[in-house]
Amino acid sequence: MGNDSFDMDAEVQAFIEKTEAYYADQCADDITSQRACYNAMCKAFPSPYPEGVTSTIHLIDHHGHDLPLRQYRNASSTPQSAIVYFHGGGFVVGDLESHDSICADICGGTGLTVFAVEYRLAPEHRFPDDLNDALAGFHAVARKFSRVIVMGDSAGGTLAAAVGIATRNQASRPIGQVLIYPALGGEGLGLASYAVNANAPLLTTENVHYYRNMRTASEEEWNNPLLFPLKLVDYQGLPRCAVFSADVDPLRDDASVFAENAKQAGVATTWINEPGLPHGYLRARHCSQRAASSFSRICRATTDMASPDQG
Repeated sequence: MGNDSFDMDAEVQAFIEKTEAYYADQCADDITSQRACYNAMCKAFPSPYPEGVTSTIHLIDHHGHDLPLRQYRNASSTPQSAIVYFHGGGFVVGDLESHDSICADICGGTGLTVFAVEYRLAPEHRFPDDLNDALAGFHAVARKFSRVIVMGDSAGGTLAAAVGIATRNQASRPIGQVLIYPALGGEGLGLASYAVNANAPLLTTENVHYYRNMRTASEEEWNNPLLFPLKLVDYQGLPRCAVFSADVDPLRDDASVFAENAKQAGVATTWINEPGLPHGYLRARHCSQRAASSFSRICRATTDMASPDQG
């Protein structure tokens, strides 16, 4: 049975209230409206680029369609290492604009060049179109940078994990993965957080089911680890990973189970669960001390992962 009483401080509560104000009833069923509501909500949490950070958009030809990548860099960016970032949004909403300031802050906070990938969205483009775009974006960056970390939040964390799985036996593969409140398929495993946090603010278990069904209409695909990474049997050979979960989130236990499975397979892994934070807290990094602290931990873990001393 779900818990409707969650322990969150005043700053987080204010963030939740501001976010929810952008979701009107008419956004519920219409995809165009959902996307407009989501982007308007993201714009309500603006922040200027950190000093020295600039961005440019590149288009790569991927099987007949243009795949947009936005590159963020500053004067201190190292020429060898880069991040490939996949945005959240349930595979249904989100784009380069929704996560623009987040990626700029990651660039500023890590000192690494960041490439954000605008993968195609469901329901117009169902799995594996999104993953194929993610892989194309990763390989385009890996041709220019020798050390590439894949990173993503929510649905983007799913894609980052799937890229790590898909490329683990290839010559070109990530050196690491940073997964931020990732959706990894735990709803099919009976994980406790889907019940405890069933009615969590900003993402409910019902929302998770909705996004899953938008991405794929075929239950036959649900055992595919490229769709649901927790379906992976053998974790050996995955890139080292740093996994961050929000405690007030039905997806919370996806992170802990994935991290534990990876660690048991000998993969260098850290898992940090952030108490008092809901799904989507990256947007709160400038209005919540809890979210700001987590964002600093994410940047620090990423910088450490990019160090040549890490192999």
